[in-house]
Amino acid sequence: MESARTTATHLNRGASSFSLWFDVEPRGQERVRFTRTGRAYTPAKTRKITEQIRQKWEALGSPEVETEWFSVRIVAVILPPKNQQHPLPPRPDADNIAKLVMDALQGHAFPNDSRCWQLSVAKRYGEKQGISVTFGK
Repeated sequence: MESARTTATHLNRGASSFSLWFDVEPRGQERVRFTRTGRAYTPAKTRKITEQIRQKWEALGSPEVETEWFSVRIVAVILPPKNQQHPLPPRPDADNIAKLVMDALQGHAFPNDSRCWQLSVAKRYGEKQGISVTFGK
């Protein structure tokens, strides 16, 4: 299993903010698919990355947001392509990255994402891919 690390200085109960780093490939949440019989299912790649995020969250000590209302900043670090045509990464979409991260941590790091009063998402190129998530008041 890849290592997970945190930049948090407070991971104990009652912490007002903390940051997590997930060594995973930044991906967006895929849409629900349907079989020919009409049954809905989540694509395997989305299920896999969601499980990786949860496992890495647990490896970091399962920190929880302790305030009723919270803010979240997500930064996806993407490896630059060999032929860099765009100054910023065009894919995956920022809103789909946020959806994946929030859904993966809902019910674990926080009870419900409806309590998130501010959400910001950024994408950038970097030498090591991953997703940084910072929770605050």
